[in-house]
Amino acid sequence: MFSIIFAVLTVVSQFYNMFPRLVSWIKARKLILKNMETTVRDVKDLIAPLKETLNPHISRGFVDCFLVRKQKEEVRLANFCDFHQLHQ
Repeated sequence: MFSIIFAVLTVVSQFYNMFPRLVSWIKARKLILKNMETTVRDVKDLIAPLKETLNPHISRGFVDCFLVRKQKEEVRLANFCDFHQLHQ
């Protein structure tokens, strides 16, 4: 058990010695991932009210066009799955 832990730590320390800038990249990566999670949450918060008040006949912008197309694609996929299940 100790030899496995020692081997892993040796590999990690060798890796760090070969690539010392990797530590700063990992810190930057954590910040990027945190910012990405915040952005995704904000976009979901913006889209939720638009989705609730969606009218397929009136397009208020790009998001409405996307939501209408997504609904059509979901209906088409559901119909395809139903057809495929009936004809197996």
